[in-house]
Amino acid sequence: GADEMCPPGWSSNGVYCYMLFKEPKTWDEAEKFCNKQGKDGHLLSIESKKEEILVDIVVSENIGKMYKIWTGLSERSKEQHCSSRWSDGSFFRSYEIAIRYSECFVLEKQSVFRTWVATPCENTFPFMCKYPVPR
Repeated sequence: GADEMCPPGWSSNGVYCYMLFKEPKTWDEAEKFCNKQGKDGHLLSIESKKEEILVDIVVSENIGKMYKIWTGLSERSKEQHCSSRWSDGSFFRSYEIAIRYSECFVLEKQSVFRTWVATPCENTFPFMCKYPVPR
């Protein structure tokens, strides 16, 4: 199946391996932890609607229908007024967000709607790691 390239317990869409970790960490702790999980491992970035749906399924199955998890999105640099980047370096394009400095973003789900919420990076939340499927 599609999961053969990822370690047992990890989910895959054939391109990336994903794993939810329930133990809450700060954004920095979670990002460092994800860096160690696989080559080019980072906190979750979401680059398509399809990917967002996969993430929602994994998180819902593991945490429940309502949740808040860290994403790789943070806004800490004063230089980049217009751009936010995922921790893996890709640009955050698809949502309009109000930027406040030294904020990190959680993906929050209440009822049926998923939203991006800025929250201080020192807060602790469960999180999801993502890295490219080893070729």
